[in-house]
Amino acid sequence: MKDPSYTCKIRRIKLEHTYFPEGLNSNMISLMDEVEELLSKAYYAGYEQAKDEQSQVWSNQAALGYVISAAEQVGMESDAITQLIRSIHRVFDTLTLSEAAVCYRQSQY
Repeated sequence: MKDPSYTCKIRRIKLEHTYFPEGLNSNMISLMDEVEELLSKAYYAGYEQAKDEQSQVWSNQAALGYVISAAEQVGMESDAITQLIRSIHRVFDTLTLSEAAVCYRQSQY
């Protein structure tokens, strides 16, 4: 794997040559430093968020909790919710997470 700091330095040099072909003055260098720092902070924040989200384990019980909560919020009757939950249990056994995601993305909902 390439050293990220080395890769960033190479990219910065290329950006400097592209956008400041005549060279940089002290204000331009300060601008490049500030942009680099902001991008680094944004990358780190995204990395930390992704790391936190990965720690959330998928569970069928959590998914059913979402369904039950939503069904109750829209006023579904208890019998209808029970039928829906039983149907979802069967689907858990036949679809993978990826297949379920495709089904959702391709649905009209």
